Amino acid sequence: MIPDPETLQKRGVQFLATGNHYSYAAVNLATGLDKLGIPVKGTMDYKTPVHSEFVFRKCPPDSEVALRVIDVVDGGFDYKRPFEAPYPKENTAILNMTGDADAFLYYGDLKVFRAHASLDQVYPYHYEPIGMGISEFLRKLASLSLGKPNRKPSFLRIFQNGQNQGVRQTLDATLLPLLDVFHNVEQAGDLRDTNPALYFDKLSNCLGCVASGGNFMHKLDERDLMLKAGMTPENAQQILDCKYKKEVVVIRWDCLHFWEALTCGCIPIQLDFRKYGFHLPVMPNNWEHYIGVDLDNIQGTLERIESEWKRLPEIAKAGKEWAIENYSPVPTAKRFLEKMGFSLD
Repeated sequence: MIPDPETLQKRGVQFLATGNHYSYAAVNLATGLDKLGIPVKGTMDYKTPVHSEFVFRKCPPDSEVALRVIDVVDGGFDYKRPFEAPYPKENTAILNMTGDADAFLYYGDLKVFRAHASLDQVYPYHYEPIGMGISEFLRKLASLSLGKPNRKPSFLRIFQNGQNQGVRQTLDATLLPLLDVFHNVEQAGDLRDTNPALYFDKLSNCLGCVASGGNFMHKLDERDLMLKAGMTPENAQQILDCKYKKEVVVIRWDCLHFWEALTCGCIPIQLDFRKYGFHLPVMPNNWEHYIGVDLDNIQGTLERIESEWKRLPEIAKAGKEWAIENYSPVPTAKRFLEKMGFSLD
């Protein structure tokens, strides 16, 4: 049974850690709940001053808590037996922001709040999409970058090179060389880790950036793996047809760079959310909040950047306002509680 709002305010929410840290999304959600006056507990002491002033305090798993959030982090979760004692499914949620969120199965019909959700895939469990979002640190940074005058008419490439990043590699090979002909494209790949102050300064002073993430998953790739494992072609195809709605699906698409750019008033360039099936609880609009690339028409994206050049500051402002309004900690926490059956009104 879902507790009533009074019980929620009294007993609070506990975040159960599955590794040696809490995820970025867990910190954001806990910060929002705390700001709403809801008690928040942890299962270990943890603070990340980079993202928030909120501190998780260690408490043993509490049978009297109103809600539980199992925070999935890389390498720290036994998905069949997450904890020794079972918890009521209606009061328990899984939060999974990991890059390999698609690889997990869940038992016990729990509510799964997950990143990288795609409308082009069919999942064998009920999920709620949740974005990386805007941390307290980014929200405060946004107030400093509002109305930055005289931004450079240039674009940043603000991600690191790496494997399994087909979207980035595709844009490197197609969009960036053409964009660089008209507007300087500056490389700033590893500055977030090596010099975060300079990284955010660049975001706050450039007009836009290529802030994409993700890789391409082809039905044939999984089909080959299934056949090697001994599955018949007919059974493999039947499973794939149920799992994928398209021959090629973009996976692991959500990228923290995207949210950082929005918050700093720097227009992020990513694939078109709607065309490529990206699923968020509140969707951004292409050419209103960000620039969404159509890989079938790269030239069209470039031509529109030129034709709507004077509108770009307007897009940057709208994108920042959209991100803060919908994905800072408090609206994130309110949306989570609503999906879990609570209303604070």
